Amino acid sequence: MKAGLEAALERERSEKHKALLQREEFRAHIHKLGEALQRHQEKDAVAAKRELEQLRLDYLAREERFMLDGDREELQRIKHELECLKSSASAKGSSTSLGGAAASVLLSDMGSMNEKLLQWRAELLKQGNSPEHPVIRDIDRQIGFQCPS
Repeated sequence: MKAGLEAALERERSEKHKALLQREEFRAHIHKLGEALQRHQEKDAVAAKRELEQLRLDYLAREERFMLDGDREELQRIKHELECLKSSASAKGSSTSLGGAAASVLLSDMGSMNEKLLQWRAELLKQGNSPEHPVIRDIDRQIGFQCPS
């Protein structure tokens, strides 16, 4: 009877030890799952921030494009006026001083437009856009078109 009780006690100790080992394994697994979940949530947060930043940049690029389209129309209008003044000045011959004054005013307007384009270009580059970005390339083209150096 004493041997049977000792054997039962030993079995209970063994089962208790196994249960403790199992509990530690479960605790380790839960800890690993918690870390994996945290990494996954951090990765999702970074991806969401990156996507939000990309959407913001796309919005800014579209906004710049709309502003450039309006400025492009203004430049075309100024160019057309300049051509009209040149043609009327050459047709009248004697009124070239008036045409020259109007042309100088229009050219100064184009200079201020050029400065504005350069500021936009610098701002876009500061925001992290590459020089190959379509908006920046369009600005470069317009600057080159205005100042054929």
